[in-house]
Amino acid sequence: MPIGTFGPITFEVSVEKTRTFDEFSRKTAAKFEEHAIIGQKAKLEFISPGLDEISFQVIFSAFHGLNPLNEVKQFREIVQKGEYHPFIIGGETIGNFVIENISEAWKYIDNQGFVLYIAVDVSLKEYYLEPDPNAVKETTDTAAVQEEKAEKVAAAVEEPAKKTGLSVSQIAEMATIAVSCVRDPSLAITGMESILAATTDLQTGNASAAATASYIRMGLDVANLSVSAKSDPIGTAISVLDTLGNTSADKPTAAKSIYGSKAAGTVLQVAQKLREG
Repeated sequence: MPIGTFGPITFEVSVEKTRTFDEFSRKTAAKFEEHAIIGQKAKLEFISPGLDEISFQVIFSAFHGLNPLNEVKQFREIVQKGEYHPFIIGGETIGNFVIENISEAWKYIDNQGFVLYIAVDVSLKEYYLEPDPNAVKETTDTAAVQEEKAEKVAAAVEEPAKKTGLSVSQIAEMATIAVSCVRDPSLAITGMESILAATTDLQTGNASAAATASYIRMGLDVANLSVSAKSDPIGTAISVLDTLGNTSADKPTAAKSIYGSKAAGTVLQVAQKLREG
């Protein structure tokens, strides 16, 4: 089951593979200026909070269902691109971080040159983002503003939604849920379009192999979904989202394979909203 995520990397323990960390350490500090005073102890002046630092070790083992070289390559690319990502453990977002550096120890290499086991020491540093004043403003949206956003989203997806078989009232209901999860209408539109596309794929029998595998891992029967999607598209879409919100499978991977990586985050928020009722 998933333990946490850092951008595209999912830490998990399952029958198929184990990708997790050990020796987790977090450092929190503050910055002070020291002012010398003749004949007395110096005075400290608080300047600002410091940037948190995190370190841990990850073991990539071929015996745990992983390709060690591919796993390390993904970490190395994040370092070299200077990317920052949210670090999430157990559903709680610790903050945004960059990987300052990694140190690789190639422990086991077989007699054909295949790398079987790599231990990687990872050092993260907090990447502070200024609060978005627009985001703060949006948290105080009135009911009228929320309704206006929902109408905008509903209008944008009306054509593909009707092709899927949704009524005007059902489109409006889904749009209201979407904007309550993500206040940016463009994100809500992307999420709804992906949900509708996934429903259309079920109706036409065109679900991808990756999506089909995720349905199965979540305990859903793809043949039954295809039948229900034709007669009850909104019910099927909500049922899949509800299952995604409650599944013990890898939620991020399932969301990406079914709804696409661009909309996965928004869809997961919608699924969580449905789960909470």
